Amino acid sequence: MRRRHIKKRSYKYGKKEKSRIVTAAAVILFIFFTIIVHFNDNRSVLSKIKTSNIKIGESSASSVTLRLYNLYTQTVDEIDIEEYVKGVVIGEMPLDFDIEALKAQAVCARTYAYYYIKGYGTSTFAKEHDAVLASSHLYGQEWLPEDKYSEKLGTGEKAQEYLDKLSEAVESTKGEIITYNGEPIAAFFFSSSGGQTENASSVFNIDAPYLVSVSSPEDSDGACEKTYSYSEFINAVNSAYNTNLTVSNIAENVKVIRRTASGRADIIQLGNKTVTGVQLRTTLGLRSTNMNITVSSGVVKIATKGYGHGVGMSQYGANYMAKSGSTYTEIIKHYYTGVDIEQIIDINK
Repeated sequence: MRRRHIKKRSYKYGKKEKSRIVTAAAVILFIFFTIIVHFNDNRSVLSKIKTSNIKIGESSASSVTLRLYNLYTQTVDEIDIEEYVKGVVIGEMPLDFDIEALKAQAVCARTYAYYYIKGYGTSTFAKEHDAVLASSHLYGQEWLPEDKYSEKLGTGEKAQEYLDKLSEAVESTKGEIITYNGEPIAAFFFSSSGGQTENASSVFNIDAPYLVSVSSPEDSDGACEKTYSYSEFINAVNSAYNTNLTVSNIAENVKVIRRTASGRADIIQLGNKTVTGVQLRTTLGLRSTNMNITVSSGVVKIATKGYGHGVGMSQYGANYMAKSGSTYTEIIKHYYTGVDIEQIIDINK
């Protein structure tokens, strides 16, 4: 059998063919490395999810943000609610208070903010600046930015101790708000009560079943007295209400004629006019409406107890309860009737 000889052919590639081969190889390598990188990225993300402390059904309060009109910078800041709460606690309550009182304040501050975020309340001043709240107690809650903390606390070990306390109060209550029938409450608070808080209906003309008068044990009744000469008092009230008070008729025509259930001045006679206790407190800059008025011997004396509007949680009362062994949940449920403490779960609901 004859063996056939097959002649081997050699192929030579032209420039165009070589270019196509190089391009194809580059494409294949690009796809290969893209797959590798994509796999590593996904593996990194999965690793982060596995080690995350955010679990299904738990609060993710860091996702709640607040548009705050910052009066210090006169800008609108998008701020995390927990950062906001920290600034309110240091702005509103002395940090030498008991930690349970500070926790109660943190929950109140968070609830107050969330109430406005969800549209239950509106701050006209903040809205004018395209914000939800502003950074002053005049328009809601007093808020202090972090770069101002040292101005209030100073520096050194004691200041650091207070900062650690502040962080504990906020972080240990993270995401917690006060609710009534499943909805955030208007978490009003004030400095001191003089022994009894006030019904919201007597101060803000709102009927909130969780904002009713309760006893408030405190270290001090916050007693204060202001004294005016007849002419000083007449000038002050006449500029606001145009009464017919004179030096000769003032003694018979200035008196509290009705009190609220908690004993605060509700309706006050000023000559031929009547005003509310809230109105007179504002006009004269008094500490509270828990007042007694004495007119004699050429002077008007107004003795007050407590400090603030009297509705909701008394801060000094909260501290007294905390020092006496009450937890922050017990404090909150004492001052706000029939409420629950819940976690913020879904801010989009």
